[in-house]
Amino acid sequence: MDLAFQLRLFLYGNRNSTKNERDEYTMKPLSLYKCRRYLSDYLSDTTRLRKRRVGILLGYVGTGYYGMQYNTPMFPTIESTLFDTLVSVGCISKDNSVDFHKNGFMRACRTDKGVHAMVNVISVKMSKYDEPHIKDMINKLLVPKGIRVWDIKMVNKRFNCRRAVSSRWYEYLLPTYVLKEPRKDVLMNEGVTSIDLVYYNEDCYSVPDLRIGKLESVLNHYLGTKRFHNFTTGKETMDSSCMRYVKNITISPPFRKDDNKTEWVSLKIQGQSFMLHQIRKMIWLATLIARSNLQIEYVDKFLQDSRIYIPNAPATGLLLNYPEFAAYNEKLKRLGYETIETNKYRKELQEFKDKFIYKRIFQQETETPYPFILFAKSQEEWLQTITHTKV
Repeated sequence: MDLAFQLRLFLYGNRNSTKNERDEYTMKPLSLYKCRRYLSDYLSDTTRLRKRRVGILLGYVGTGYYGMQYNTPMFPTIESTLFDTLVSVGCISKDNSVDFHKNGFMRACRTDKGVHAMVNVISVKMSKYDEPHIKDMINKLLVPKGIRVWDIKMVNKRFNCRRAVSSRWYEYLLPTYVLKEPRKDVLMNEGVTSIDLVYYNEDCYSVPDLRIGKLESVLNHYLGTKRFHNFTTGKETMDSSCMRYVKNITISPPFRKDDNKTEWVSLKIQGQSFMLHQIRKMIWLATLIARSNLQIEYVDKFLQDSRIYIPNAPATGLLLNYPEFAAYNEKLKRLGYETIETNKYRKELQEFKDKFIYKRIFQQETETPYPFILFAKSQEEWLQTITHTKV
């Protein structure tokens, strides 16, 4: 039986083929090349693994990565490392791994270079999603690279994790010595000198309660819907996308972790969404006001129409705690799907945060170029020029 005749029989008997396909291919003579090509396409479709949309919950240490978002191969990111692993275990084809339209990829939160995450969520179309050991296979390749998959959840086909997020919780670990009273006549071009190391001697400093109280009062000025055009880059003053809703901000009591002698405070910020560098600029300005003689209301000048430059606090202390899907979880319950929550992994998540994320932040704090001391010195230099700044 020749290939052309096989193809005609196959198309005529294939209920999945449309009438147009049958008419086009059975009513016209076909070359041997076309017969082989069409047969190959149809047969490969019948053996193709079934794919469906899933939600993947993952955590990662951001050190060494150029952020979450996929970039060119020469710049390693969380997404590129994850997709390489999914290709390796056969969950996604190599061609589809770089085609976000085909694999339906979407992230709940985008983190910058060096920023960590206890929990982030992505949605993607993949096969082998229901195999019992697929999560262990993925983690076997990812854990040595500082990434861990917590769960793979079945979601409906229209699930978009970025739009489904109700709010996002971020955390910033801040060594309290950056709240020391600022010095005068500081030169930034000297870098971190021995004099700086002595002044910011983290081993013997404990922050006064009044300074923590002032920091909390400044942070409370961010609450509500405000225009954060000065807290990002590349946005015009009246750009409507700069209106952001900050729902909650909490400050932990000062603490010292295990054998780390530095005193720290944890700042947790919940918001509907955040712009590029927004949280880092919020932290920079709040700590500047808290440690100086500036009035608490000074922060309001940066939330008005004026355009004022704000530097960034170090990415070292920033981490994404988790995105919340409160409203969407109710919809998932009605549709019969499992909700996107992390309660059953609470112990594992805290262990991951303490053992890997916190530990890495503590290490970077004492390593050259001493990011938090540079952070404090930049504020001291900024205070020297404040009288020349139009606010």
